Amino acid sequence: MILKNLFYILPFIDDIRYENGLIFLKINNGKEYSFYSTKDYFKNNSSVQYILKDKDFLVGNCHNASWKIIKHLGNVSLITELLPYYFEGTFYHSVVRDENGMIIDLANNAVYSEEIRKKLYHGRIICETKKGYLDEKLEKAIRNSFQEDITDSFNEPLLLALCKQAQKRK
Repeated sequence: MILKNLFYILPFIDDIRYENGLIFLKINNGKEYSFYSTKDYFKNNSSVQYILKDKDFLVGNCHNASWKIIKHLGNVSLITELLPYYFEGTFYHSVVRDENGMIIDLANNAVYSEEIRKKLYHGRIICETKKGYLDEKLEKAIRNSFQEDITDSFNEPLLLALCKQAQKRK
C-alpha cells in the first residue's frame, strides 16, 4: 500500500494495480505498462530469494545489488546506464538483463521489458557487459585507472561504466 501511495505522488501516473503476479502502471497518456516484482519473478530461485530478503541492502544500492545477483544467474548482462533526474541532470543506475531480455532492477524491486526501460526510465546505456567478461573487463578498468585500490572508491559496475566513458573520450 505504501508503494502504491508513493507512485500516486508522481504527476504522470494515473493508476497502479496488482493482478496475477503482475503490476500494472497506467500513465497520463492512457498507456499501460506491466512489470513483475522481483519476489514474483524469482519465486522459484532460492539463491536469489535469499538476496531479496535483505531490503536494506537493495534499496539505493543498485550497483552492488546487481553485481551480487549476477553471480546467481545464468546467461545475463550487467548494464549501467544514465537515467534522467525528475527535474534536472542524470544519475548512474545498474541493472541486469536476463536471458529472456528482461531488466532486473533490484533497487526498485522490479523486473520489466526493454520497452519499459526505454519509454518510462529513458535510460542511456553506458556499459553493457556479459557475465562471462565481467572479471576481464574489471581487471582492465582497474589497470586503466592506475589505482590498484580504485574499487575502494567506486563499486564494480560504476567503475566499468566510467572506464567505458573514458575510452569513448579518447
